Amino acid sequence: MDLAPNAARLFASPAARALARTAGLPLQGLRGSGPGGRIVRADVQAALGARSTAPEEAPGWELPPGSRAEPLSTLRRAIARRMAAAAREAPHFFVEIDVDAQAMLAARAAWRAQGGPAPAVGACVLRAVALALRDEPELNAWLQGEQLVRHEAVDLSVAMSVGTALLMPVLRQADRQDAHGIDRWLRETRARAETGPLPPGSSRGGGFAVSNLGGHGVRAFTAILQPPQVGILAVGEVQQRPVVRDGALAVGQQLTVTLSVDHRAVDGALAARWLQAFRRRIEDAQTWA
Repeated sequence: MDLAPNAARLFASPAARALARTAGLPLQGLRGSGPGGRIVRADVQAALGARSTAPEEAPGWELPPGSRAEPLSTLRRAIARRMAAAAREAPHFFVEIDVDAQAMLAARAAWRAQGGPAPAVGACVLRAVALALRDEPELNAWLQGEQLVRHEAVDLSVAMSVGTALLMPVLRQADRQDAHGIDRWLRETRARAETGPLPPGSSRGGGFAVSNLGGHGVRAFTAILQPPQVGILAVGEVQQRPVVRDGALAVGQQLTVTLSVDHRAVDGALAARWLQAFRRRIEDAQTWA
């Protein structure tokens, strides 16, 4: 069945009709370049090309007075395409837990009391993530086609917003660094990104990702995966909240984290097990010794 009621009276080649039918393009109105004005495949291809390059307009959307439209930068368009593809192609699910951050905060206070620098909370969280991946390495992996690539090195992709750019530099062998070393890497990497591009290859090879909005006062959020990685941890702010200890109400220092995973490679039990490993590392004073 042709695309339009008058298609039978149109002079068009079978190849042109088939292509137009597949693309949902009406043949009426097309000017044929074949013998006797016949529409050929090249005419349909040209019409499709013109349609794909024409600017899209949202009907009925008019800018109110005082508003202006700004085109996305090249970098922002690339980020948008990557995020849209990840959200569309990877079947996400999310698991959230609250963690007692008291041991971590006590260690930071002790470092300050000794006259030394206290690593940022974000650096401490990255250390706990790296150690949890050593304990439960199944999430330190890529899904490529029908293969699961497991990594031996614990290399973390760390989301970093610099100006309008979203960068994902990789902290190499994170499980071999203490919180102080990770803190130095964070500061140096950000300083370098603010003055120019990072070295080539800085964002390649991460096996797992971390996105931290705690410094912006965010309690909790969910993050989009960065394929081929199968996991990303969204980190919120450490906050004082009511907790129950030994049957009594108390004030605790709570950290909420949300794990996003690719359900094609990770099931709920594995995600929960990894989060428990992360909790143990955060709450264990030996992590900060």
